[in-house]
Amino acid sequence: CYSGFGVPRAADLVSRLSRPSFLERLLRGDMQTLGRHTLAANATSELTPEWSLGGLWLHSLSDGSGVAAPSVTYTVNDVTSVVVNVYAPYGARPAHGTLRSEFGAQGVSLFAQLRIYL
Repeated sequence: CYSGFGVPRAADLVSRLSRPSFLERLLRGDMQTLGRHTLAANATSELTPEWSLGGLWLHSLSDGSGVAAPSVTYTVNDVTSVVVNVYAPYGARPAHGTLRSEFGAQGVSLFAQLRIYL
């Protein structure tokens, strides 16, 4: 995908945040990624009626960083399910207070969700 609102390089982000028009667009949610060129893939597969696996992959075409996000869903019954996601970013880490990649500054995280349908 292409975003004309994003920055061409991750290192440009700090200077762009000082521009009120850029900051307003970022806070308003106009940008889904901070960079301009991102490749994305999303897939889900039901293994059994109770278990399904999924995955999301975002990859910055500008700097080679990205995030892989596998997930597993367990359906307990007709009204309850549990979802667990892992977010595993990769890319160059910041150096001396400067971003060197779009996703490399993020840490690995785990997200668990209990869904109850009424």
